[in-house]
Amino acid sequence: MKKILVVDDNISMRYLLESILKKSYNVRTADDGLTAMMMLSQGFSPDLILTDINMPSINGWELILYLKKSILYKNIPILVLTSTDVDDATLDVDPELIDGYIKKPFEPADLIQKV
Repeated sequence: MKKILVVDDNISMRYLLESILKKSYNVRTADDGLTAMMMLSQGFSPDLILTDINMPSINGWELILYLKKSILYKNIPILVLTSTDVDDATLDVDPELIDGYIKKPFEPADLIQKV
């Protein structure tokens, strides 16, 4: 079964995402980028990372930059889940670094299709 790492500081959103995806995927969750990085360093190797942007500690963009600079993790596909427009010029990361995004609020069917 393919593995997904969901990274979001909102416990309700993590629960919702896990509930939607767990039927078809092995889902693990992290409440911020730092926790996600620790999970990866401890050997969890997801097939996809679904991350929020606005989080405490290490935010989504910092996590993405860390992953894309890493030899071990740079090929893991990343979907961003955000209420912010990813094409917004105020964002400080290249949209080319991600494999797609899902705008909040979202329909579960749209999420499953993107994943």
